[in-house]
Amino acid sequence: MRYFLFLIFILFTICFHSEVNGQRYNFTNYTITNGLPGNNILSISQDKNALLWVGTSNGVVVFDGLHFNKFTGEPVISNNPVNTIYQDSKGNVWLGINRKGVCKYDGTNFIYFNIDNGLVSDDVNCISGDNNGNIFIGTQSGLSKYDGKNISTLLFENNSLGAINDLCYRFTDNKLIIGGNDGLFSFDGNAINKTSDTPNIKHLSIKDDITYFSAGDSIFSNQSNTTNLYYVYKSDVPSKLSGFNIDDNGKLTIYTKGNGFITNANESSQNYTTAQGLIFNDINDLLSDREGNIWIATQNGLSKFSGKKYCASALMKKSFLIKY
Repeated sequence: MRYFLFLIFILFTICFHSEVNGQRYNFTNYTITNGLPGNNILSISQDKNALLWVGTSNGVVVFDGLHFNKFTGEPVISNNPVNTIYQDSKGNVWLGINRKGVCKYDGTNFIYFNIDNGLVSDDVNCISGDNNGNIFIGTQSGLSKYDGKNISTLLFENNSLGAINDLCYRFTDNKLIIGGNDGLFSFDGNAINKTSDTPNIKHLSIKDDITYFSAGDSIFSNQSNTTNLYYVYKSDVPSKLSGFNIDDNGKLTIYTKGNGFITNANESSQNYTTAQGLIFNDINDLLSDREGNIWIATQNGLSKFSGKKYCASALMKKSFLIKY
């Protein structure tokens, strides 16, 4: 019986339990040996069916709680880096592909957009949408808008916005928030306005009418319709901040390059690294799922953090039809 349980353990998950200050932590780690197409995880998102979409340097897969399922008949999204994943209000999944443009998946069909269709650049960094069905695509060379029929380029004072690193839609005042190398901008559907000259904005998050963004080693907040900025967090280690997540309770989790991730930052914080079971300390993306788990996309595999419970857990397998 012990031998049988050991085989099941190796087959499905690799769990790490360690003690820090007398507490035990649960991590489940996944690599190419578990079915990932690559160990460099670039992006991660959960769709309306609670399926986990994982973008890697070698294509995208969908995790149903047991298996990483590949789109073998779609070489563009199966063989190239997928930088970003976004689900729109209609349930369509949009994939931003490195140097290959954008792919829209409606549950059955795959539709591709690139510079030949009017996209400002094929180097896609981020995607977002508004409540009117418009899709915004941030690239290394500016911002594009897809209205369901046509793609247009959005300009600021008749100039390109330059490299766009992240996008978020603020529903409280119906504005698209734009973070890029040239600062923080907002788009109200008619014109783009500049909110801050802070350079090299990398990550955005919106809670109610407050926009949070990271630049350099700091996180700032900005109240809607103002240009006032407030410090939220500043890293003690230069050039380590990779991104952050703010949950519905306002709890801040930051993730880094080389120092794992930190929960409850600025409060009774806890740092999680490989010493606690994290698969790798260089993190590209982080997601809090609907079940309360934290998924950590690293440069050497995917980790799921289930908190302090001593039990292996996973997203339950869903019976939703999806074309692979």
